[in-house]
Amino acid sequence: TLRSQALVGLTMLLLLLGAAAIFLIAQGSRPGKEESFPIDKNSVHRLQAIAVEYLHEGGRSELVGILSRKVLARDGLGPGSSSMDKAVSLHAYVRSLPYTSDPPDIERIQSPERIAHILLTGGTPALDCDDSSIFLGALAISVGIPSGVSFLDTNRDGILDHAIATLYVDGKIYYAETTVPTKAIGWKPETSRVESVPLQV
Repeated sequence: TLRSQALVGLTMLLLLLGAAAIFLIAQGSRPGKEESFPIDKNSVHRLQAIAVEYLHEGGRSELVGILSRKVLARDGLGPGSSSMDKAVSLHAYVRSLPYTSDPPDIERIQSPERIAHILLTGGTPALDCDDSSIFLGALAISVGIPSGVSFLDTNRDGILDHAIATLYVDGKIYYAETTVPTKAIGWKPETSRVESVPLQV
């Protein structure tokens, strides 16, 4: 009958709305932050400020701490292991994550907490150099290694175009390139200018 068809249609509509609401709630409840903004003459300074915020928050994030301990345990490391062994393990892990460029003319950055959540739930985050450098720094901070991020001019045109993690281990600052899988801690690309954000602890 017409009435039963209307009830079926209404039921289906309510089910679809319920599923959509659940999806939106799940998306909204994903921990961490993501920011996007157009690349302009001020975008590097904005990115540097975000890096300090994300390093500070990420190093204290429960999810980041869980992931860092999981990575270290996978490599047979724990609280009594040396800072350098921990740094090497975390660096190797972040270097193994796939690189994804930001959209043209847009700076997109995810917080370490959001990246950790994606990884802990079986996903693959889209990371470029600033995402992965800040993420490595936050992982390191969560296990007691002071860390920061340096921004480099790698093509000598006066524009800071690359980010690299900086780890403070055993009284010395080490660069940690996160986008070249073959480069060990201590290596950095040729650069004509470096601007570093303060180490976070």
